[in-house]
Amino acid sequence: MIKKNGAFFIGGGVDNRLANDVTTTDQHTRTAVVDVQAGDYFEVEAYQSSGTAIPVLTLTGTWFELEVVE
Repeated sequence: MIKKNGAFFIGGGVDNRLANDVTTTDQHTRTAVVDVQAGDYFEVEAYQSSGTAIPVLTLTGTWFELEVVE
């Protein structure tokens, strides 16, 4: 999920997807166009509940992109 200033926001992106232990789960999400002010910040938060550690950085990589339109 993508959070703005540490919280959910209208137009924010969330992607929930079930996975299993024999495949990878590639997830992509985006937000709507969001008005921002100086000092606003964005975070990507991930959660998994399999009971074992699962690495976030893999061969395909993990990244977060922000596009600024002025």
